[in-house]
Amino acid sequence: MTGQQEPNAYTVLMRIVDILGDSLNHSRDLDRRAHADLINIINFIDAGGTVGSVLGDAAIEVQETVMGDSYTTGQAGAVGPFSSSANNTFNQIWNQNSAAIDLDALAAELTTVRAEMRRLASTPQEDLALAEVGQAEVAAKENDGPRAIGHLGKAGKWALGVATSVGAGVATAAIKAAMGV
Repeated sequence: MTGQQEPNAYTVLMRIVDILGDSLNHSRDLDRRAHADLINIINFIDAGGTVGSVLGDAAIEVQETVMGDSYTTGQAGAVGPFSSSANNTFNQIWNQNSAAIDLDALAAELTTVRAEMRRLASTPQEDLALAEVGQAEVAAKENDGPRAIGHLGKAGKWALGVATSVGAGVATAAIKAAMGV
C-alpha cells in the first residue's frame, strides 16, 4: 500500500458492504436470510446509520463533526448570518411565563416605567426603548400577553434598569423573561 493511507475499520466495512452488495445484485447463491440481512445493513448505512450501530458492541470511536454554523436556541425569530425577522408573536415565551405575569398589574407598572423613561430619555435609542414599553403597555391593557412580551424584549436593558429602579417587580420580571435573562 505504498503511497496510500492505511484503511480504518470504517473503510474496510464499507468495502465489504460494497462487495456484498455487488454479489447480492449478481448472485442467487445467497439464502433468503443472508439476502435480507445484507439488504438491511446496506439500507441502514445508506439511511445515515453509523458503523458503530452496525457493529454493536465493537469498540469504535465516533466523533461529531460540524461544518459551518451551529446554533442552539429557544424561541427565535431569526438565527444565523444575514437573518432577519419582523412582526413575530412570541407565544412560547408568553406561554412559559403567563402564570407569573398578571397583565393588569403589568399594564399599571408599565405606565410608571414609561413615565420615568420619558423623564430620563436623552438619546434616540432611549426614545425607541420608550416606544417599545409604550406598545407593551397598550398590548397588556388589551390583554395580549404575547404582543406585550414581544415589545418588552425589544425594549432592552435600559428599560430593565428603569423598571428595576422604580420598583416595578412585575414589569422587571416580564422584561427579564422577554429578554431571556
